[in-house]
Amino acid sequence: MTLRERIGLLGLICAMTANAYTQQTIYVNGTTGNDAWTGLCEVWDGGTCGPKATIQAGIDAAVNGDAVLVGDGAYTGTGNKSIDFHGKAITVRSVNGPDTCIIDCQGSGLGFDFHSGETLASVVKGFTVTGGGAGGMSCYNSSASILRCIIAYNVSDWNGGGICLSTSMHGSCHTVIRDCLIVGNTGGCGGGGVYAYASWYGTEAVMTGCTVVGNMCDHYDGGAAGYGGFLTVNGCILWDNAPDQLDGWVTVLYSDIEGGWGGAGNITDDPLFVDPNDADYHLMAGSPLHRYR
Repeated sequence: MTLRERIGLLGLICAMTANAYTQQTIYVNGTTGNDAWTGLCEVWDGGTCGPKATIQAGIDAAVNGDAVLVGDGAYTGTGNKSIDFHGKAITVRSVNGPDTCIIDCQGSGLGFDFHSGETLASVVKGFTVTGGGAGGMSCYNSSASILRCIIAYNVSDWNGGGICLSTSMHGSCHTVIRDCLIVGNTGGCGGGGVYAYASWYGTEAVMTGCTVVGNMCDHYDGGAAGYGGFLTVNGCILWDNAPDQLDGWVTVLYSDIEGGWGGAGNITDDPLFVDPNDADYHLMAGSPLHRYR
């Protein structure tokens, strides 16, 4: 091989190395973890490699393209509420889903707070978020993908007890909410469950396959609302929200809406939840919605 060929090969290898980032997994375990460890080992190796103890520490250790994998448990206190992605394009997900991985804000702050220009590549998957005193999740001038989460029993003195999506004059928010249960949240003004607001047409959210039930607001829009921001509801159930199910600039398709709402494929049939008194919102065998889901 000539010197010129060797130099060319070296340049190719360097370019490939620079562009071939290997995704890392950062582990979080609230029981066995320590925020002083690297997060790169699922189990402590006796040195410095072991899981982080808080979700925020896991995110802080991640870079674009990484995954933060959170073990079962109830996550509370500093580092486990008002969780900030810092603009990173990462996936934060639980190991076994929302029934066993719970973020309990204990009456203050909120679960996740997106406000640093995040995009749909910022993913939250498989958490229960409860006890928020400033709502469950917020996206301000930022976007997120919120997947397979339970947003339950959060309170906001303003808008969006469950999820609040909002923009300033020149911001934007294009959030996806998919396969989530949004239940029992309270908004002080509008949008007990989900609220999409934009001061200049900057918010466009899509909610798909979600159940929005038992949310309330002191004034209006117990279930979901869009004001200035556009909200599309597709294949969802909105039931037993007070004082109403929907309001504002909302497009609804193939959904079950108590009291009805215009749009292709919408119905008003009782969804037949297994036991709403015990917060079991699975569908009974005889539910008319099985043909859609």
